[in-house]
Amino acid sequence: MLTFGLYAAIGDPPRGERLQQCIDEVCAEAQLAEQVGFEAILVGEHHQHRDGFLPSPLIISTAIAARTQKIRIGTGILLLPLYHPVHVAEDAATLDIISKGRLILGVGIGYQAGDFGAFGVAMQHPPRRPIWRRLAHQHHPTYAERRAACVHLQSLCGGVPPAGTYHPHARCLGG
Repeated sequence: MLTFGLYAAIGDPPRGERLQQCIDEVCAEAQLAEQVGFEAILVGEHHQHRDGFLPSPLIISTAIAARTQKIRIGTGILLLPLYHPVHVAEDAATLDIISKGRLILGVGIGYQAGDFGAFGVAMQHPPRRPIWRRLAHQHHPTYAERRAACVHLQSLCGGVPPAGTYHPHARCLGG
């Protein structure tokens, strides 16, 4: 069966001055999309003006989850190099619970230098890839820093990896 999703362009170039209005419009679009039978709605992420100002896709997705009942909600695409991996895993797991299993976590490494510059991250050397590999491939992933902090995501998420917190077959996209 063929299904359709909607990419919500929250872009408000150049600096996000109408961001509240844009978020309200995207939430209304999600409600309408749900009413007419769309399968999913996706929001992107940018932190500079070339493609608009699309901050905080997980928070915007949470607003959509609060205003809808069945449409799947996703990121298209969350810029992984800009975040600590455990923070993303926890936020995604929480949103998946809030949305009752409707999260589609789309992730990627980004392609615009301005997005990286806003966070002081060099685009040529995205950080934390070894951490992501451990989180994706180990049975009991952990992350240790200078203070030897350790997070066990399996126990945090009810015994399954963060992407499957509500349903074991939750979707995860990578780009």
